[in-house]
Amino acid sequence: MRLPLLLAMTMTAATMASAQTVAPPPPAAAPAPSANADPAGNGVVTKAEWQARSAARFDRLDTNHDGTLDATERAAMRDRRRPPGGRPPAPADY
Repeated sequence: MRLPLLLAMTMTAATMASAQTVAPPPPAAAPAPSANADPAGNGVVTKAEWQARSAARFDRLDTNHDGTLDATERAAMRDRRRPPGGRPPAPADY
């Protein structure tokens, strides 16, 4: 009677030991979304920093560099933001 009990306890211990895994390390913290908006890195975003970021974004979107965003450029912007086969993300609140 002792041998089956000892065998069962050994099997249970072996199964439990193999089921234990080491948790993966947590992912590295991503920078805050506004981190790029603060080029000075002083924790605040000035009006000039915000305007410079907005102007740079406009320039990236204005692919024909005519100073306006036409329907084709706006559609391209929407398509870049839309996940493949999915709905567009909700607009960000500023």
